[in-house]
Amino acid sequence: MNSLWQDIRYGLRMLAKNPGFTAIAVLTLALGIGANTAIFSVVNAVLLRPLPFTHASRIVTIGESLPGFSGTMPMSAPDYRALSEQQSSFETLAIYGNRHFDLTGEARPERIEGARISSSLFPLLGVAPGIGRAFTNDEESAGHNLVILSDALWKRYFRSDANIVGRTVALDRIPYTVVGVMPAGFQFPLKGQQWNSEPAELWVPMAFTAAELKGWGNMYNHSVLARLKPGVTLAQAQADATSTMSRIEKLYPTQFVAYLNGRHVGAPLTFLNTAITGDVRAPLLVLLVAVGVVLLIACANVANLLLARAVRRQREVAVRVALGAGRWRLIRQLLSESLLLGIGSGLAALAVGYWGIGALKYLAPEGLPRINEVSMDGRVLVFAMVLAVATSILFGIIPALQAAHVDPQQSLKEGGGGRGAGATRGHRRLQSALIVSQMALAIMLLIGAGLLVRSFARLLHQDPGFRQERVLAMTVPVPLSAYPQASQIRAFFEELLSRASSLPGASVVGLSTDLPLDAQERDAAEVEGRDPNAGALPNLAQSWIMGDYFGAMGITLKRGRMFTPEERLGKPDVVIVSETAARLFWPNQDPIGKRLKFMGPRWRTVIGIASDVKETSMQADAAPHTYTPYLQEPDDVLTSTNGGEMRTLHLAVRSPSDPSAISIPLRDAVASLDPQIAVADVKTMESTVHESLAPQRFNLFLLGLFAVLAVFLAAVGVYGVLSYSVTQRTREIGVKIALGAQQSNLLGDILRDGMSLTLVGAIIGVLGAFLLTRLMASLLYGVTARDPLTFAGVVTLMTLVSLAACYIPARRATRIDPLVALRHE
Repeated sequence: MNSLWQDIRYGLRMLAKNPGFTAIAVLTLALGIGANTAIFSVVNAVLLRPLPFTHASRIVTIGESLPGFSGTMPMSAPDYRALSEQQSSFETLAIYGNRHFDLTGEARPERIEGARISSSLFPLLGVAPGIGRAFTNDEESAGHNLVILSDALWKRYFRSDANIVGRTVALDRIPYTVVGVMPAGFQFPLKGQQWNSEPAELWVPMAFTAAELKGWGNMYNHSVLARLKPGVTLAQAQADATSTMSRIEKLYPTQFVAYLNGRHVGAPLTFLNTAITGDVRAPLLVLLVAVGVVLLIACANVANLLLARAVRRQREVAVRVALGAGRWRLIRQLLSESLLLGIGSGLAALAVGYWGIGALKYLAPEGLPRINEVSMDGRVLVFAMVLAVATSILFGIIPALQAAHVDPQQSLKEGGGGRGAGATRGHRRLQSALIVSQMALAIMLLIGAGLLVRSFARLLHQDPGFRQERVLAMTVPVPLSAYPQASQIRAFFEELLSRASSLPGASVVGLSTDLPLDAQERDAAEVEGRDPNAGALPNLAQSWIMGDYFGAMGITLKRGRMFTPEERLGKPDVVIVSETAARLFWPNQDPIGKRLKFMGPRWRTVIGIASDVKETSMQADAAPHTYTPYLQEPDDVLTSTNGGEMRTLHLAVRSPSDPSAISIPLRDAVASLDPQIAVADVKTMESTVHESLAPQRFNLFLLGLFAVLAVFLAAVGVYGVLSYSVTQRTREIGVKIALGAQQSNLLGDILRDGMSLTLVGAIIGVLGAFLLTRLMASLLYGVTARDPLTFAGVVTLMTLVSLAACYIPARRATRIDPLVALRHE
């Protein structure tokens, strides 16, 4: 311990004696470790940290896979009821579903994201209200109008009312009694799942309606969680769920059995954590690898600095060896200096990481799950310090081994006065190897960033299927309690269309049940004349529209005709299909005049074909889409108590000027019809497209930032090694100039030395990129992971950067005065 303390004190003195070297090394490593710390904090919160629920590793999601549907669907109420009664692998099952509520009474009407939940949900998650109580089993029935508030809503809307429990609030203009408030920080549902993933601000009992409980083969709207019994594996539970569903099929009505036609309903299980993080796992791991590459390049730079420093300290080391110091003693002393550098860098990296975490939370796309949980917790702090120690060993071990193998007689003979010592061939080989590795890693990282740039450029030029310029959209919900009759609902929206159309600045106005990039309703379609056993058709996105929705949104009608005002309830049912739907459902045929239907008896005749519209994201391929007249829907559909989708329409207004300028007049138009309507989601379609590209923009920004940092560090490394080489070769260059060597020859020799390292690094980097960019395939759009243009562009760029880094020291070498060089030696 005494000798260790001695090494530390000596190391501190040596670092203080060379403040320039110390500052550069600490700054370089702090940037690399800090960036790794920031990215790891996101990976830790999103992928590694257990969900904030009791025994979260045993919680699974249960969906349904239905013949005629692609992918996994939510579950219907009767299937859930039967599954919960017949299964044997789960301790508890719970069901929930997102639903919007209009909150009125305290201030301006506000549209709140809520959730209907079974009374078993909070016990399954292992959480309880911080104030009040949870729901009971008896309260899962109609007539129990109870609500539990989130802590944020309680504080924001109700101003932390201490007497909130027992108070009555108006939801959709119906009185609900508050029975509890959830703890601060509690969030459910969690973002990330495909269905019902919007965090709620209030919860009400599920209270299945009679229509939901009879909805066999219909109303697949609910998400289901289950907790595995101790000792039960996911595979065992999956087998039990599949067997149970086969028994449930015997309860299906005749019509649904005929639809199945011998096919079966499945119940796929997924761990909840996997369901939440599945779509973001690959991008986060790519970013973690990328920032790790930056750290390796930083370590190579510092290792080169230490190698250069070791050459200058050859006389010191030789004297120590001559005085009897053993090699392990020398290595330990030199490693202690590296360790001090690493610890100092780690402390500085905490500040960089803390700033980086704040920047990441600000820049992160809205859909990134658990981003609010990202913080510098104990695991992140340990990661940062372990990384600092590990990197100090990584960049310090090779220079220490090289320095400890010095020949004292040769070094003392050549190093008289400490001025003649030069780098050995081993030192130069190590420095060259580090430069090659830096160049290879930088090229791999830059190719990854280049692929994302090319992909993002393709997305920006991708046709979304509509013209987003100068379009304003807002959500207008109509509560059933205030408009209990279908005729009232129709009259409200027709009058809204009329008043909005008369506003100055509103050139075209339409209404729809959803908007581009936010498709909600999906259903399976049956095509007239098509064999149901011919294979499953893709799910259809459905939009019910009013007014000139196509004109307002800028959707092109490719063939056929538009809806007319006469196509109302009682008239023949018609439909407009997208180009993709026409191609998939009627290949090599004319779709006009053909018929299709969804669940139910109503056949709809195709009267037009519309352009494809991006439904969920700019990156997703166009899916089949249908448009039907809203006014043709029967009364029971508009007044259904199964959610309020058909009573929540999106008003789209195209303006000849800035669309934001008409937002207030549109709000006033809604308020003139009903002042308690909670208008929500007022936004331009340009902002919607911008938000849709947020995940790609986030990935591109970070990977691009890391790539730029990697290129900078690699260029600095090349420059530093060549500059040091020129310094070491001052006498040799001076002799050559004195003997008549041409400046152009000297310039070419030094450039050749540097560019040869670049060439080797480029070859290794390209080969590595061929292997590693396959991990990015899911992040790309319109570009392959081996895009030749990107590879060629990156190699060209790195060649130019390296040439610039080599030219400066090479040019300086040609200006050496031979008399000064020889006198110096």
